[in-house]
Parts: sequence; C-alpha cells; structure tokens
Amino acid sequence: MGKTKKTGKPPRPKASPAALNLNATLGAASQHYGAGRLRQAGILYDQVLQVKPNHPDALLNLGIIVHQLGNTTAGIQLMAQATLADPGFSEAHYTLARVLEDIEGREQEAIAGYRRAITLKPTYAEAYTGLGYVLEQQARFTDALECYGQALRLNPNCAQTHFNRAWLWLLTGQFKLGWAEYEWRWLTPSMSGGRRSFPQPVWNGSSLTGKTILVHAEQGFGDTLQFIRYAPSLRVGGARVIVECFAPLKRLFALCEGIDELLVQGESLPDFDVHAPLMSLPRLLDTEPATIPDRIPYLQAPQTCHLPPGLQAALGTPTPARKVGLVWSPKLQVPMDYKRYCPLVHFEPVLGVPGVSFFSLYKGERVQELASYQERVFDVGSHCTDFADTAWAIAQLDLVITVDTAVAHLAGALGKPTWVLLPFVPDWRWLLEREDSPWYPTARLFRQPYRGAWAPVLEQVAASLRQYLLPSTPDPA
Repeated sequence: MGKTKKTGKPPRPKASPAALNLNATLGAASQHYGAGRLRQAGILYDQVLQVKPNHPDALLNLGIIVHQLGNTTAGIQLMAQATLADPGFSEAHYTLARVLEDIEGREQEAIAGYRRAITLKPTYAEAYTGLGYVLEQQARFTDALECYGQALRLNPNCAQTHFNRAWLWLLTGQFKLGWAEYEWRWLTPSMSGGRRSFPQPVWNGSSLTGKTILVHAEQGFGDTLQFIRYAPSLRVGGARVIVECFAPLKRLFALCEGIDELLVQGESLPDFDVHAPLMSLPRLLDTEPATIPDRIPYLQAPQTCHLPPGLQAALGTPTPARKVGLVWSPKLQVPMDYKRYCPLVHFEPVLGVPGVSFFSLYKGERVQELASYQERVFDVGSHCTDFADTAWAIAQLDLVITVDTAVAHLAGALGKPTWVLLPFVPDWRWLLEREDSPWYPTARLFRQPYRGAWAPVLEQVAASLRQYLLPSTPDPA
C-alpha cells in the first residue's frame, strides 16, 4: 500500500448537501476542536465548506486548524477568505492579524487587521492588546502603551495585557511599575499552570530575620541564572535560604554564595516559613536600574568537568590564539525565540578573523549548522552534561559572543567578557539604546539597527573582534 503524504490539512471526505445539517455539523466540529481533536474538527468544517464554500465561520475555524497543524500559508489563505466572505467579521480580522504579527515582513498587514477589527468592534480589548504588541515590536512604545491602556480600560482583568505592559515598562527602565505588573504573569495562558502553591505564605517583603525562605525557580534557565544573584541579599536580610532549581543547574549553584540548601524540583522539601518565586524577588527587594545587585562574579566555575579529554586540552592549554565561545541560537519554542536566532552562516565575518580559536557553546537541534565549520569551530556544547560543564568551558575562554540565551547570562554571571547580539526590540532585561548592561558589568551589547538585520551586527562584531586582538586593547568588555 502507498503512503499518504502529510500536508497539514485534514483529509476531505465528500459531503452530501442533502444530508448535511449545517448547525449540527458546526456544533460537532466545535466540540471536537474543544477536545483537541483537530483533524476530526477540520474534516467537519471542510464538509460545511463543500456545501457552502463561503461560510465565514467554517473558513476561519478551518484556517485556525490548518495553521495549528503546521501549514501556516494555507491557514492564512483560509482566514483571509473568511474576511472576504464577511468583511464585517471582526473575529476573522483579529485572528488573521494574530497569525501575521510574528511573520517577518507582514507586520503592516497585522496592524491593518487589528485596526479593522477595532473599527468593527470598538470594545474589542484583545485587538487593542494585539495591536499594542505589534507596535511594540516596531519600537513604537508610546503607541503600544496607549493600546494596552485602552485594552485594560475595556477589560481591566486581562492578564496578558497586564503582562505585555509589564514587559514594556521593564524594557523602558520603569522598574517600579514593571515589577508590580509582572505579577500578572501567573494568570496568563502560557504560565497559568506554573504557579506553585504551599501551605506556607508567599513572602511579602517583611523582615526575614530568623526565618527560612524557599526560593523556587521559574520559567527558563536564563531567568534562573540571572536572578539567583538575589540569594545573598536574602541571607544578608537574616534568612536561611533554600533554593529549588532545575537539575542542570544544581552542580553550578552548589558553588553559589547565599544558598544554605539546594534542591532539584521534585525532591522532598524541608521545613520553611515563607516562599517566593525567583522572579518576584526584584519587586520584593525594590530593585531599580541603579540598585541592581551587580557584584560580579556571583557564580563560580567548578575546578573539574565531564568534557572529553581532547576538548579539555583544547580549551585549557595556553595558545597564542585567543579563545572565543559562540552561541547563535536559543532553544526555538515560541515565535519570539526566532527573533533571537541568528543562523551560523551570518557569523562568517567573525569566523574569518585570524588569530582566534572558536568554540561552540551551543547545545540543541541547530548543532547541524556546525557541519560546515568543523575545521574552524570546536563543538563543546554538545558534550556539556550540565551548566557546570558549560561554566568550566567559559572559564577557559577569553570572550563569549552569543545571542540572547542562557549562555549570555551564565557568562555574564561568571564575569567573563560577553558580547550579546540582540534583535531590534530585545527582551526587556537588555533595556534600550545602550551598549552596556546594568545586570552584567562585563557585557557589551550589539543591537540590530532594524528588524531582522543580523548582517550589520556581525560586521560590527567582526570589526570589534579585530580591534580586541590588537595589543593595546586587552579588555574586550
């Protein structure tokens, strides 16, 4: 038997116009979709369209399903058909804009779609939030804040809008407003299941003298590496500090000052008096840009590692060449991650700088990009068993050049000169219009001049690397 080719579309059994009950079919399709049975739902919506090719709801919902099944181009076409079938269908304009907003080069279409949805439905809070997000990604920050404000006037309890506004306030250095608003993260769709609950109360910022506090990690490795810097502040405040972290960080954090007891998520917890999510500590400790705990290093590399002996020798043996670590990609999970991804081919100007030995610190599925550079780049990251191994490797280097990843935070926390390559509108922690970072004194920031523009960034990095190699410039930070 032959194999059926996967197209991202559900199969299309023929519908009989006489036998099809439109309302019942649409209802059954909706039930399938709500239960996560996308293909079954898609089959039913397709049957409706065989009978009524311009049915707006069926076009829109089938477009959503096809997009979710991985065929974004076909999904967009179906959603666009829905807007043509019923130009007054505000939800179709909104949904199409949501898909377009993360596609490079189609931002203006997304803006037009959101504006059309708002025109049709002036109380459409979600459309104001979406419009604010796209404007924010174009660095139109005042306009974005106005959109978020209008969305919250229409729907004061929309967690996603509060979270977006927190992100923007933090990006623009308005920490007091941003930290408070950032607490809405626990009610957003992407994080609503991640909030920890304990019989003990959440710490409210009161005196910790004589108390034991449990600090639990949240979100990603980079977030945890950045904010573990607050552990010593809690101990100075009189607390005994228990930290619960992700397993790949445990061996590294065992060397971190300010931690009295270290656990991995899932292990039995000892007694404690209060607890706090790690990323709530800046708010609880009233952090402003000028008061960020920036004593570097606050992490230490171990004396030993699990890397193969050959790599240990390549890293640890003194040579005339400078040793530079590279990372070109984060872990690609959501659309925002792709903004930070810089294909390794863009590093050609950097890799062409003589007098440098390059070491890849990247670990992940994009490692195949190294295949064309095996003679120029040592693959270290693939052999790292945890962040302690990565820290050991970084300690042997002169400089780390990385996109916005956990390695950027690790290298900065170790006090290693670190060049961070940032998208046009970066993650909030890198702030705006500056080459330095208040979080990492040894970091230097290289920013895209416009969205997607990696080529000029890497040309600047290559020129800076050549300058760094000159005898008169010993410090690359």
